[in-house]
Amino acid sequence: MAYAASDIHKLYEVQLFDLMYLAHEKHRTYFDPNEIECCSLFNIKTGRCPEDCAYCPQSAHYNTGLANEKLLDAEAILREAKLAKANGATRFCMGAAWRSPPKKDLPKVMDVIRAVKAEGLETCVTLGMLDQEDADALKAAGLDYYNHNLDTSPEFYEKIIKTRTYQDRLDTLQHVHQAGINVCCGGILGMGETREDRVQFLVGLKQLPQPPKSIPLNQLIPIAGTPLENTPAIEPFEFIRTVAITRLMFPTSMIRLSAGRENMSEEMQALCFYVGANSIFLGDKLLTAKNSSLSRDKEMFKKNWFTNTIRVMLTSYAQKNNENSRLKNAWRKHVVVASRCSADVTIEGKTYCHFASNDYLNISQHPAVKHAFKQAVDVYGLGSGSSPLVSGYYQSQRDFEESFADFVQRDKALFFNSGYHANLSVFQTLTNRHGAIFSDKYCHASLLDGIQLSRARHIRYPHHDMDSLEERLKKEVDTEAIVVTESIFSMHGDVSDLTRLSVVCKENNAFLCLDDAHGLGVLGESGRGACEYFGLSPQDVPCLIHPLGKAFGGMGAMVSGSHTLIDALVQQSRTYRYSTMLPPAIAAASLAVLEVLRSESWRRDVLHQNIALFNQLANEYGIPLCSYDLTPIRSVVVGSNDHALGVYHKLLAKNYFVSCIRPPTVPENTARLRISLCSEHSEDNIRALMQDLAITYHESIRS
Repeated sequence: MAYAASDIHKLYEVQLFDLMYLAHEKHRTYFDPNEIECCSLFNIKTGRCPEDCAYCPQSAHYNTGLANEKLLDAEAILREAKLAKANGATRFCMGAAWRSPPKKDLPKVMDVIRAVKAEGLETCVTLGMLDQEDADALKAAGLDYYNHNLDTSPEFYEKIIKTRTYQDRLDTLQHVHQAGINVCCGGILGMGETREDRVQFLVGLKQLPQPPKSIPLNQLIPIAGTPLENTPAIEPFEFIRTVAITRLMFPTSMIRLSAGRENMSEEMQALCFYVGANSIFLGDKLLTAKNSSLSRDKEMFKKNWFTNTIRVMLTSYAQKNNENSRLKNAWRKHVVVASRCSADVTIEGKTYCHFASNDYLNISQHPAVKHAFKQAVDVYGLGSGSSPLVSGYYQSQRDFEESFADFVQRDKALFFNSGYHANLSVFQTLTNRHGAIFSDKYCHASLLDGIQLSRARHIRYPHHDMDSLEERLKKEVDTEAIVVTESIFSMHGDVSDLTRLSVVCKENNAFLCLDDAHGLGVLGESGRGACEYFGLSPQDVPCLIHPLGKAFGGMGAMVSGSHTLIDALVQQSRTYRYSTMLPPAIAAASLAVLEVLRSESWRRDVLHQNIALFNQLANEYGIPLCSYDLTPIRSVVVGSNDHALGVYHKLLAKNYFVSCIRPPTVPENTARLRISLCSEHSEDNIRALMQDLAITYHESIRS
């Protein structure tokens, strides 16, 4: 969204709780809301600045009692950088009271930048105005960020600063951008500006060549001796609103609560963090002004707002390094599979029984499928060469869409590059900010991202709670409502009650959209998925999404439904129109998969026998499952990350490769083993796994 001034005014008028909700949802889309970036800002040259900024105690125009100092030597600056790092800062920012950096001093600053970077810190400087030569030199020194704030609106700017123009600031930012340095640019709130000035300030930020990577939002600190010393403080909720709107306008930027935190209550800071602020300055001083003290911040973080920041701030530097080393052991890592055959995989020269694949029917290994793929490569080559609406739409893709629509008994189907692409497109096409989307609490992340990008109001109902959904739908009788769920939930392995759900949707005039990723090929007598399994018609479930990387054994995704739905997706889906199409050989191989699904139902029969055996053994060994539904996803909640990883590694040592799923994919303290069954697993494979799982699981619980 371009965000004209009128759009921003409308956001300022949104009810506070609605605005906070929208901003928090946007924030969670791009950031972990429990993480805060910690920076440090240090004055490397103090006072005697020729500029007349009305808020600044370092201006030579005002008598604030501030001593003037020359540029500090490199050793003193580096000492402060090391201290900042020990206190938990990851970025060291340096400010100098200059109109622009003197040519004789710039090389010294460049040497300091190199030294600070050698300590493992990101670097940022604010040195006043830059020409292109200065900006290029700082880039050559390895500078990560340059801070140069717009401060306020172009109109109000002239009342705050007269010694340089608003355009001067834009010129410096252009030089920084041209040099390839990340831009840090924000402003000061509470200088006596109006809401219109705050709107125009945000418009100015939006009009920069690229969104600033960092946006510091300062609350004025009235300094005795400056023209603004008696300026009344900005109303707290107006400040919070501005933070929220900044997050909505700049979803991928870091937003820093900068100057003025000393005068903010904990409650005010908490609300700012909730609506999108995710960075602060640590330390008792910001340049020459007071900052929220390190001890106060430590006390605030002890209250368990930000777990990662607590870890950083409450340990010594050495302890922090040890903690990070321990955490790295829990980080997700790529597992490089060298080969795959039947139910086995080879990893680093060792063969494992594979219980972590979604290829439930082992169709990807089917000779007819591989043959079709190889033949199509000979005909078409590797890639499709373009998007499907240019020249990337091939005969094999059209044949696949038509055959798939027939298979799932829908009017029409559209082939997407991935389930993620399909989910992003469906919701942006079906609705907008005037609609409402209701989703099961356990819906997949790609569904949630699609919902958020649609800009519709998002209402999540408790998992499988049809009564709650119905109650919420009845409150939205005048709203276009879409209900979203999955047939089989990927982390629990349980099946939705689609019969009841379809009735609730019909009775409340809601459009039902079903992600049948794990149902296709598994559910239904013919493997057509959840609709066949429950006996539901296209009128019951108007929109079907079928990612093809599970039992289908391929890649990409199909969206199927009415002619009107699919035609709308072709015309309006951005991920469809602006992505190079999958290779036509993929579509050719997928046609062969459809034939296997139709002709080899024994694969589904064997899979269901394996699921029943697993459930039986889980009962016998006292291993609680998330669900006992007849699906190939068997999840065992272990609890903490450490315990889950312990069980995972013990099973790995016994030559079983299973999935270990941890937060943020699942909620805190519900880390689990996700065991995927397939038609190639033998009874002996499953019995042996369950014997060893029982031992390691119960050992973990006892510990």
